[in-house]
Amino acid sequence: MQPCHIQPCHLQPWQIGLAEAPPDDASALHALGLGFMAARTLHVALEFDLFTHLANAPGSLPQVAQTLGLAERAAQRLLHACAALGLVRLTEGTYQNVPLTDKYLVRGRPTYIGSYVQLFDTLGYHRWGQMSQALRHNAPVEALDHPYRYLDDDDDDTRDFLSAQHDGSTSLGYALARRFDFSPFQCLLDLGGGAGTYTVEILRRYPHMRAILVDFPHVCRIAARTLQDAGLADRVHTVAGDYERDALDALAGPAEPDVVLWSGNLHASSPDRCRHILHQLRALLPAHGAVLIHDYLLDAAGTGPLIPALLALHLTLVSEQGQVYSSAELRELLIQAGFAEVQIESFLPGHSGLVIAHMSSP
Repeated sequence: MQPCHIQPCHLQPWQIGLAEAPPDDASALHALGLGFMAARTLHVALEFDLFTHLANAPGSLPQVAQTLGLAERAAQRLLHACAALGLVRLTEGTYQNVPLTDKYLVRGRPTYIGSYVQLFDTLGYHRWGQMSQALRHNAPVEALDHPYRYLDDDDDDTRDFLSAQHDGSTSLGYALARRFDFSPFQCLLDLGGGAGTYTVEILRRYPHMRAILVDFPHVCRIAARTLQDAGLADRVHTVAGDYERDALDALAGPAEPDVVLWSGNLHASSPDRCRHILHQLRALLPAHGAVLIHDYLLDAAGTGPLIPALLALHLTLVSEQGQVYSSAELRELLIQAGFAEVQIESFLPGHSGLVIAHMSSP
């Protein structure tokens, strides 16, 4: 399985910012205004498993319509909208996937991220209709202190969320296990480790390591099944708890972790909470220890890249405290917590960064 590297391709001006768009051409503004239609086209195509069907059997309009269970009129409009977006191709009367969708949006393939893409539709689309209200009140539209606190519930939403996150993170975990050298370390502490996706990829790469995964009780039960299926249950201890509220030394127990992974969760915490957690990690780790933070990352001005900037706005809807941090803000938090050396680099270009903080200079 190869790591997932999604590169920007044929971006329209509104996708990278309008500052450089021709001032006498409003087409980019029209495209931006209709952007929600483009997103919903992708989400609906995923709902019908269009790309999976086309991977199995590219076909004519009648064939695809029958496979999808749609009238030809409806199927044609969906297919043509997908073609206009560059998601499918029509060649001599046959509809087929383009290489990008064939790699990432076909269910069952190791690089599949379709359920992760749909997650934004499920969790975010209906809330964005209330964005003006959230901005006026500077507060989430629901009584949410933390955007992931609902994961403490044992219900379909939790299972769907974790399954989608697993699909979206598998290739990233594979890449991280090859990007960072874990060989000097013996025990990984995976904070908010979800289904165990990153832990699985790291332990597969480094057979000498063991791990502690901390998350809510229902999440830990799902992670235990993932680890069992991966043949790693005997090397990972799952700990039910809330790392924002519980003492980290108590959660870690006698295991003595020497490297920490905090992936995809930091943005949910306020600066004060982040600072408190990092201080605890500083006290918990040995002299050779390190902390890895993988999360959305803004530039110094906070005005880009586009995806982190949009997700920062999204947090207004779902969190009282969360925010997307810049490199400078993360560096300052880590230095305040007492880490001696902080290295920050891009991980998924235009999307996320990787922060590596050492207890002492290596």
